[in-house]
Amino acid sequence: MTVEQQPDITNTEDTARLVCRPTREDIAEVMRVRRRVTPSGRRSRIIGAVGLVLWAVALVLFAVNGQLLDSAVPLLIVVVALCALTLGLRRLAARQVHKLRTSRGEHTITVGSDGVRVATDLNTMRVPWSQLSGYVETENLFVLLHTGMNDINTTPLPKAALAQPADVDRLRDLLDRHTSRVGSASRA
Repeated sequence: MTVEQQPDITNTEDTARLVCRPTREDIAEVMRVRRRVTPSGRRSRIIGAVGLVLWAVALVLFAVNGQLLDSAVPLLIVVVALCALTLGLRRLAARQVHKLRTSRGEHTITVGSDGVRVATDLNTMRVPWSQLSGYVETENLFVLLHTGMNDINTTPLPKAALAQPADVDRLRDLLDRHTSRVGSASRA
């Protein structure tokens, strides 16, 4: 997210405020996090691994039967095409989400004792702590994961939007008090 510091917004022990604009890199990072920690992301990885194992078994069987060149080339083309399609669809999805979030303008995110409030030029969304299943920390972001009907939603909190490096530790402590860390964390 593009960061624009506003000096009139102060961070206290129980509140953190971030002002930013979404970037494609942050959206792509959020999508990678979701694929890593959500059940649907894990299912996709398992299906991909099973598909590669089946492809390898078919390749070995074709080689044993002496039909390697006749059958393996079309199978290889299908596998490469599916991988390219998957990567292309991921990039397209990141581009579409970025376009949607950018159209909302500047995001002012307030993390406090009652939950998370995201205010944009178009609307304001409040997410109570009870509606968050946890958070994931990456090198550049804290990614809040929503529960229930909002399972596909996430709230990225860019570390660069915080005024001082100490604010990152304070925000991490605030998140730890109200929700739990999901997956492995890679701190900067």
